[in-house]
Amino acid sequence: MLELKAWHAKKLTRRAFLKGLGSGLLAAGLDWNRTIFAQAQEELPIGILAPLVLDVRLAVRDDQTSPQAAKLAFEDLVVNEGVVAILGEFLDEVMISLMPLIAQFKMPFIDTGSSMTATNEMVAQDYESYKYYFRAMFNTDILTMDMERVARDVFRDELGLKKVGLLLEEGIWGRDMQGFLEERLPQLGLSVTTVFFPLEQRDFGPMLTQLKDAGAEAMLVAFAYNDGINFVNLWYLTKCPIRVFGINVSGQAYEYWADTKGRVVSHVYADAATEATAVTEKTLPFYQSYIQTYRVRPVRPLYTAYATYDALHILKEAIERAGRADDPDLLVAELEKTDYVGTVGRLVFNGLDSPYPHDMKYGDEYVVPKWVQWQADVGGRGKREVIYPPQYRTSPYLPPPWLG
Repeated sequence: MLELKAWHAKKLTRRAFLKGLGSGLLAAGLDWNRTIFAQAQEELPIGILAPLVLDVRLAVRDDQTSPQAAKLAFEDLVVNEGVVAILGEFLDEVMISLMPLIAQFKMPFIDTGSSMTATNEMVAQDYESYKYYFRAMFNTDILTMDMERVARDVFRDELGLKKVGLLLEEGIWGRDMQGFLEERLPQLGLSVTTVFFPLEQRDFGPMLTQLKDAGAEAMLVAFAYNDGINFVNLWYLTKCPIRVFGINVSGQAYEYWADTKGRVVSHVYADAATEATAVTEKTLPFYQSYIQTYRVRPVRPLYTAYATYDALHILKEAIERAGRADDPDLLVAELEKTDYVGTVGRLVFNGLDSPYPHDMKYGDEYVVPKWVQWQADVGGRGKREVIYPPQYRTSPYLPPPWLG
């Protein structure tokens, strides 16, 4: 039986969230015992490159959320450890810096954390060089397309709102969202006011004042690097009249309710899956396996855990179909044939006829984000209910307490 061996990296503030990348590894429990490896080495090394993963017999490689450090770690995995594929990453600026190395070393790479579309464009424009890159989660365009659906179906049609604020993290991710949403939301009859904040921002008073002065009734937020806790506290304590939807990476964690003293109540964040969503027959077993395994935060799987778990199985099946692991071009060809029912839905990679080649397909037949609201149960404890899309809805949307 082959041993799945992985390497990963550390990161500072988002360490609880990013543990999910490694958590997917342990929970996967893959069986690599196949006759196709009779002539192969006894262990098949797989690289995990990310800001932080819990150690589970993993050799550590630190990318420091730095492009330069990540490139050195990548080369170490390839040259010194001899990995046959790498999974992971998180920050867009780091992921884009690795693309030339992926091409140089012809290294199959499944992205389970970053979302920039520039990586897809590189695959489309120079397929032979960059065909080794795949992504097992949504890119920024797809996430913002889904934000557009929420703005249409929930903001406009369900709640009757007309003015939307965008509170976006400064960086590639936030700028990509800005361009898409500022173009598309007005076409829905929604006015838009955009405010950016630096990655390390702690005082969100000026941003909230600007959005309130603009009359925003709801906001779409984008927090990835920043944990958003200061924002949530200020929003709650000032009884801000703006409903909060969007993406808050740290806010997906079960512990976020305690971290914010319950002040995150009514916030709605996009997520991959929850304990309330049996998306496929694999979702809840993975969820249960995760919570039985981990006793330190995050004690519930986050989107990177789901993505990494699914990516490992996708890689496993591709290698089995290929019958070998030492031919990257053959492995790419098999990855392109992927049609895998994972924890978050049916994963199929786009072809070259798509604007986003080698990303997973988006749609009700495949995978869609689940919009999850923080609510208080009868005992005042936090719970997470899916309010959108309708097929996964477990609760109606509840406004902030002071809005009735």
